[in-house]
Amino acid sequence: MIILQVSDLHGHRGMIEKISNKTKEIGADLIIFVGDVTNFGTIEEFKSILLDLSRITNRKIYFVPGNCDPRDALNAKVSEDIVNLHMKIEEDRSLIFGGIGGSNKTPFSTPIELDENEIERILREFSAIDFRRFVLVTHVPPYKTLDKVRFGRHVGSKKLREFIETYQPRLILTAHIHESRGIYRLGESLIINAGPAANGYAAVIKIKIEKKDEINVSANLIEL
Repeated sequence: MIILQVSDLHGHRGMIEKISNKTKEIGADLIIFVGDVTNFGTIEEFKSILLDLSRITNRKIYFVPGNCDPRDALNAKVSEDIVNLHMKIEEDRSLIFGGIGGSNKTPFSTPIELDENEIERILREFSAIDFRRFVLVTHVPPYKTLDKVRFGRHVGSKKLREFIETYQPRLILTAHIHESRGIYRLGESLIINAGPAANGYAAVIKIKIEKKDEINVSANLIEL
């Protein structure tokens, strides 16, 4: 399976065609959109961007909303081919996908923010699955990973980090902190922040499924 990971578009519709072209170039089977589709936009704009991307790529899209998306996006149903992972589990070709939208608390009172207790409660819903096959899609990164802001402070979720350290999900796709684009390993878990699509960044992830309990993952940061 080849996945194109994008995030932090922040309403820059001009990048949709570039995302589409890259999807076809790499032969992606799936697009995962890790939040901030809009920049404080409406639910109508949120859905419209995802629908446009789905239409021109003809690929299934999994998504979680970001903290700059409208709060209604947490429960948004877009189409059969555009699937909201917030607080949900989806199985696809021997992989298990689940997600958390929004971010932990910020100084800016953005539309979708969760306190650490809420994040812990959502993560608890995922605690009984097979983590060797689990892809966690979370807009907010775990603490002290790909979460360092420009002035050097780590601002990710501490409860998310605790969850990853305990259960070691195979793959975590994250976003939110534009300046912390990168690939990071925490134990057996691979964490990827593709960087903001608004600036032309994405990531390509290749997953080879040998058996249900043997999944090989490789990833590269790319430009659109």
